[in-house]
Amino acid sequence: MRECGISGAGVDALTEAAGMTHGSLYSQFGSKERLVEEALEHVNSGNAMKKRWRQSPR
Repeated sequence: MRECGISGAGVDALTEAAGMTHGSLYSQFGSKERLVEEALEHVNSGNAMKKRWRQSPR
């Protein structure tokens, strides 16, 4: 999505990058739009940065 935007990222590419099947993506999120909403909520909550900081080598 970073390279081609939300509308340019197909479900095939998203599921492949996430190691998911189409069925599991739709079962968990219901739609690509809901996946994007939850991803943005996660990033905006600060959880993504905390996780990245904990995983970085020191």
